[in-house]
Amino acid sequence: MANKIFVLIHTGVTRYLEFKSIEGSYVYKGGKIYKVPADEMEALSTSLMGMFEKRRFKKFLVWVQGFDKNDSKTWEGMDPNNTIMQQVSFSKLCII
Repeated sequence: MANKIFVLIHTGVTRYLEFKSIEGSYVYKGGKIYKVPADEMEALSTSLMGMFEKRRFKKFLVWVQGFDKNDSKTWEGMDPNNTIMQQVSFSKLCII
């Protein structure tokens, strides 16, 4: 895959391509394609997660949507300058 991208860039063909953003992310599970939840309502209605996972994921999405890097009250103990995303997702999605 990386070699193909390198060839596209090296040959300059990217000047003639038009890139579009995607409407959502999808996952293939059990022979079916599912939309990955991107907001609280989708998180609660998806069959990809169990009840407890949905609750944790909903709380995570609410936290992300309310996060403001200029307002430390929204950080909830997660300093964006000293915390990597792996630590954020572990602390927000896991029961500690």
